[in-house]
Parts: sequence; C-alpha cells; structure tokens
Amino acid sequence: ANGLFVSITEAQVVDYPRALLARRPDSTTLVTAPADSTGLETTTAQQTPWRVVLVAESATALAMTGDLVDSLNPPNVLNDTSWIRPGTIMRIMKLNTAAAMEVIDFAAAHGIDYVEFDAGWYGLGYHEEANPASDATHVVPEIDMPQVLARARERGVGVWLYVNRVALEQQLDEILPLYASWGIAGIKLGFIDGRSRAGINFVHEVVQRAAEHQLMVDVHDNYRPSGVSHTYPNLLTQEGVRGNEHYPGAEEQTILPFTRLLAGAADTTFLYYTGDLNVTRAHQLAAQIVIYSPLRFVLWYDSPVHYKGEQEIDLMGALPTVWDETLLLDGAIGDFVTVARRKGDAWFVGTLTDATARTQTISLSFLEPDQRYRARIYSDATPTAVTVTEMFVTAETKIDAVLLPSGGHVLWLIPALPQ
Repeated sequence: ANGLFVSITEAQVVDYPRALLARRPDSTTLVTAPADSTGLETTTAQQTPWRVVLVAESATALAMTGDLVDSLNPPNVLNDTSWIRPGTIMRIMKLNTAAAMEVIDFAAAHGIDYVEFDAGWYGLGYHEEANPASDATHVVPEIDMPQVLARARERGVGVWLYVNRVALEQQLDEILPLYASWGIAGIKLGFIDGRSRAGINFVHEVVQRAAEHQLMVDVHDNYRPSGVSHTYPNLLTQEGVRGNEHYPGAEEQTILPFTRLLAGAADTTFLYYTGDLNVTRAHQLAAQIVIYSPLRFVLWYDSPVHYKGEQEIDLMGALPTVWDETLLLDGAIGDFVTVARRKGDAWFVGTLTDATARTQTISLSFLEPDQRYRARIYSDATPTAVTVTEMFVTAETKIDAVLLPSGGHVLWLIPALPQ
C-alpha cells in the first residue's frame, strides 16, 4: 500500500542450512524455517546467517541493493588472487579429441576465454551402480587430454572440468592436486546439495580446498549464493536459478535483476543457436549484460558448426564478465529492464522485454560530458537474426530501442577519437 519494493534473502550461510520462506495460514505474516534442521540443536553459542530484508522506493532502486549481501560476509582471505581470472566459457559438446580441438580454436578466434568438458568426460559418474568404472582421475579413451591441454595452452584458452558430487565426495583428495598438475583452470560442481547444512558445508569445503590448488569453482544445481565469494573469490559463480537449460522465457529474465541477482552471480548457461527459449537472439545477447556472472557460459548447446559468420558472436567474447560500474537505468519487474555496465572507459547497455513488443527510450546521460562515443547497436531484425549498426553518440543522445516480443537490444559504447 505504501509503494515500497521489498526483497528477502540471507547472507553468510555458513555451517547452517538454507532458509525457506512461507506464509502462515490465514495470515499475511511470513516466517522463515531451515530447509533441513538436522544437527541444529546446540547448547553452546552458534552463529546464524543474516536474514536480509532489502527495501527501496522503486524497483530500479531495489535492483541496486545487492552489494549488501557481500558486505555481510568476512573479507577476502586469499593472499594471492592473481590466478583468479573471470571470463567467458564454451562447453565442448562432443566428448572427443577432435571436437575439443575445434572448440578451442573457435574460442580463441572469438575471444572466449575458456572451454569446458561437461558430464561424461570421465564416465557418467552419477552413482556407482550406473557406471562402476567412472573415475574422475581417468579420462574416457575418446579424449586425449594431454593433446587437448597442449592445444589450449598454445591458443591461450583455459580448460574447466565438470565433476559430479559422487566423485567429489570420494576422490577430492586425489583430484584437486591432479587437476592443478594438468593446468586446469577450474572445476564445475554438479548435482550438489545446496539445501542442507551438510551439503552447504561440503560445497564450502570444496571451494576452500580448491583455492589451495589455485582452482576456480562454479557450483551448479540448487546452491544459492549468500556472499561466500566475498571471502573466497575463487568461487566465481553458481547456478541456483532456473537457467536456460530449463527454457525460462523472456518474462523470467526480466524478473531476475530484481530478485535472484540481489543474492549474487547466476550461471545461466546462455543458449543461442539451439534450444527453444522463445526469445530473440538479440534478447540472448542483452541478457548476457543484464544477468551478472563472472564466469559466463555462452553457446551452451552449440558447436562451431552452428556459426555462419554472424557479427554478434564476437560481442560475446568482447563482453567483460566483471565490471567497474553498474547502473540499472529503467525497469518494471516482469515487463522490461535496461542495465548499463562499465569496464574501463567502455559501456555496455542491455535491454530486455517480456512477450510484449515495445520501444524503450534509453538516455545516455550517464556518459562522460563533452565526450563523443562510437556506438555499435545490436537490435532485433527477426527472432533469429540480429541487425548491427553504428553511430556516434554523446551524453545528450537518446536511443529508441525497438524490441520485438521477447526481444532485446544492446549498445556497445567506446570513446571516439577527437575529430
């Protein structure tokens, strides 16, 4: 009734289960309860997570409050973070040496920083009964890992490995030093328990021990961020979101900046050529600006064979994954959103709409005054095609972003040389 916007989350969930939120029957009162109360009974002092209520007078102001979650966590404890390098990453769809080489070459040509071997590179790994031979220290015979890693080093591309919870629980002491000796950049944790106290403790143990071997981490499945990356910055990102594998659609992607992203980064595994998202390709480009993740998976179900020379693919590699400044310029929850992010002196502006076609006017007043910028504009041509145009702009310019239903729009703004 008073027009306030509120988001409820938690911070520093350490040695404690995740909280659930429910409404009392026949009441407007909300109550929190642990997802799993196992082991919570104690007769001594115990530190509990922060329960966080973010309140703002507008939706756009609410979306700018997410830094609070990080600030409620202890500061970075890693003395050396030079090895932690955020970036873009592409999955190797076919688990064989030739396909891996092809993806590495494609990544290098398009500015994509990493490639990843996902589930299956060491066998199925889901449980011992399904594949007793599955062993996360041994590569399936179709992949010549030394040859692949040599090509990756030659091309300046890092390699990540997916590891299932079963292998993590049984082989953690072996695999972390082994992967470090191979020169692996990071590990993606699969089928993790992000609800219970024991499950969350195990995730944090893996993150801490991975840091000892200079391995970055991406946690998949239901682990939800609470600011642990502030203390252990090798935890680059986590899923904890209904990402593109679940085909969420345009409306959901316009909701995330006001809800889930307030808690932290979200690994959304962006689709592009394949997968029925019912959004435009320009929407998928803009979403990579709107949805924050220091490790950003692109072209999730795609392979180099899908590429037909589209200009916008180079934008995916050029887009930073960490930023110096972020502004939420405009938005209405579930309708549309425009986010501007700066890296150095370049700005990237992404606009998303729901299933409603609309023209959104974007003011560039955030730019440096008296500075001319070259704008590269990526906009909807058709649902499966992107138009790329260029023009010069200043802080006084206003851009009309014409959006198809479930569409998107991107501005890439770089300071121009004086005339």
